[in-house]
Amino acid sequence: MLLRELVPDIEVSTRSIAYKDEIFGRYEEIEGLPKSIDKVVIHLYPVDDTTKDGTDDLKGYEDALFFSAVIYMPTSKTFYKIGRCCDAISVDKKSDTRIFKDGSTMITVYGPLKIGIFQCLEVISVEK
Repeated sequence: MLLRELVPDIEVSTRSIAYKDEIFGRYEEIEGLPKSIDKVVIHLYPVDDTTKDGTDDLKGYEDALFFSAVIYMPTSKTFYKIGRCCDAISVDKKSDTRIFKDGSTMITVYGPLKIGIFQCLEVISVEK
């Protein structure tokens, strides 16, 4: 079964598409994450299941999907793409969550913070 079968098709307006394109166009990709970050906006995109039919292999949480993430840093107008998949996110800071116009889960986390990229994406408080 495809995930699309579980999620309804949503008609997104031309205005929403233009807004999404304009927002993403403000940022430049960077090679690595800074050691300390003021604020991040993390977009999570589901990419694969943690289990496969015909096998007992479990590669992550059974009730989760693997996701890729793009981490936007509004202060520097930069973003970082995570090159591996995670199956959980742990945030120990004040945060807000919503669904963005491109269908991703968007989590805004207020700093100062640092990010650890493991099987679980960790957003951790740091002292200024």
